[in-house]
Amino acid sequence: MKDSLIQQLRKLLRQPDYRPANKSELARALQVSPKERKALREAITELERSGEIVAGKKSRYHLPAESSSGETYRGIIRFSNDRKRRSAWFFPSDSGEPPFVLMERPRIFVPGRFCSTALDGDEIEARLTPRPPPRWHQYSQKHRDREYEEEERWQAQVAKITKRKERKLVGTFHGKGSRASLSPEDSRLPPRFQLIDILPEAKTGDVVAAELVDWSDPNLPPVAKMIEILGTADTAGIDILRVIHRLGLPLEFPEKVLAEAEEMPEIIAEEEIRRREDWREREVFTIDPEDARDFDDAISVTERDDGWEVAIHIADVSHYVKPDSELDKEARRRGNSVYLADRVIPMLPEKLSNGVCSLKPDVERLTHAAILHFDENGFRKSARFVSAVICSARRFTYEEAFALMQLDRVAVDSIDDGKERQLAQHLKRAWALADILRKRRFADGALDLDFPEVRVTLDENGRPTGIKKNIYDESHQLIEEFMLAANEAVALETKNELAPSVYRIHDDPDPGKLEEFAELARDFGHRVGDVTRRGELQNLLREIRGTNGESSIKLALLKSL
Repeated sequence: MKDSLIQQLRKLLRQPDYRPANKSELARALQVSPKERKALREAITELERSGEIVAGKKSRYHLPAESSSGETYRGIIRFSNDRKRRSAWFFPSDSGEPPFVLMERPRIFVPGRFCSTALDGDEIEARLTPRPPPRWHQYSQKHRDREYEEEERWQAQVAKITKRKERKLVGTFHGKGSRASLSPEDSRLPPRFQLIDILPEAKTGDVVAAELVDWSDPNLPPVAKMIEILGTADTAGIDILRVIHRLGLPLEFPEKVLAEAEEMPEIIAEEEIRRREDWREREVFTIDPEDARDFDDAISVTERDDGWEVAIHIADVSHYVKPDSELDKEARRRGNSVYLADRVIPMLPEKLSNGVCSLKPDVERLTHAAILHFDENGFRKSARFVSAVICSARRFTYEEAFALMQLDRVAVDSIDDGKERQLAQHLKRAWALADILRKRRFADGALDLDFPEVRVTLDENGRPTGIKKNIYDESHQLIEEFMLAANEAVALETKNELAPSVYRIHDDPDPGKLEEFAELARDFGHRVGDVTRRGELQNLLREIRGTNGESSIKLALLKSL
């Protein structure tokens, strides 16, 4: 019966005199008996899901309008945050086809009635139609005479959903039984989801996680099944759980990945050590935040007759994570570690991230190292790159390193602990070079846009207890300068070898935005000259250091760049 009704509907909607009709009107036109109404609804749903028909105003169905080329275009749909007026934008994946080729940043408006059952982030096929101006434009000569941008001349219509975006729904649970529903927190989603598979302990008002099951009829709410109860609105740590589930952050590693990680040996094989440059007897140390759990970089600085030798070590993760292994596939899927207020969701299992790939003190670890030679004026004379093995002598926090760096030579020499005294002298030696590199960098036009880092401190229940301000002092600058030096050395080596590599560029800032920034700085009472000159910006940044408006002005400058 359904297949027969599908054929009848196709024939009816293609008739020249057909006028859009709702389900009841279609049933009367096709003389469908009450017993056949269910089959008719299923036929309409199937045609709508395939994009053959669309629901317009007042749920009246018609054929989708043809685009200017009679074709559909593939892309992604993104919804607005306004639930009261549901609308979206279509971003074509192939912007080389007309009319997209005429647009600087291709995106096409999708009216709410043309969105069908698409959800934010879904991959779709869309048809284009000319976009009529609003009715009130006929009363405005200004708008009748206006030249419209290319993207304003078109509107898109969802023809087919080719791939649903993977997502977890987070929201508030209401009702019970067949009336159970979820009100999602994400305002880009429909305001209500029908819930099935309700967990028995769920209560109205609970914050729950769910996943989409089906949405085939735009006139009915989407259907989702409950998968987890996160707690009540005042549960400690509920905000973090909301973020984790809403963004679909993975809390657990697959069994295959964990099994592969567990096979990694704790002790480095002798043949691997012989293959590498041995730095185990050299003084190497790490500097990291107080709450850091994994340490992935270390440094060592040696004075030479003609300057310094600096070794920048990076944990050799590639020794353990082989291409196309289960660990590699999972790391690619995650992309990066995620740092939240009360936890870290690592890219690799803890056996690696906090174990064999973490440059902890007093244990042997594998690294890749850039060994750089600088003269007494901070100019790099040579660079070489090696695979190495180290045994870190000390793990400094930024606070500990900064305290030792502030000691004068007499105070350093008076430290009783011989190892600590040597490390303090090492820090002073490292900063002597880093300070020269930093001054040269600013002389070359670098801008001081560093901000203090503000972190929320939490108690054991995940409730905020205060705010801690981390000042970007010399201990941070020390690490930054050596990491920049290593990156520049690697970039130059890659360029000279004509090897393909990934890099980024920063375009010249827009003069108009820079002038807006200059006006803001003047509003704060500062004299500002030609802000297109780096020297003028550097003078301004020096002038605002320590003032009440420093953060606001620096943030405005960042936005203008």
